[in-house]
Amino acid sequence: MDKWHTPDDLVVSSAILAKEYARLSSTTLRRDLTELDRLDLIVRDKDKYKGNIEIMRGYMPQRKARPVR
Repeated sequence: MDKWHTPDDLVVSSAILAKEYARLSSTTLRRDLTELDRLDLIVRDKDKYKGNIEIMRGYMPQRKARPVR
């Protein structure tokens, strides 16, 4: 998710999100995006969003270094 997306793009790009937000208002989506932004899990630029990859990498398990041959 290193591309910038509008809120509508985010919802239609995922079947799970589309199903969840189909029954909710756009206000709910904006509130959720605001909270993700507050937690630094996403980056916002005006009306577009993308995942904060650097924060997400911090939660990934580290790989073991391969021995040099």
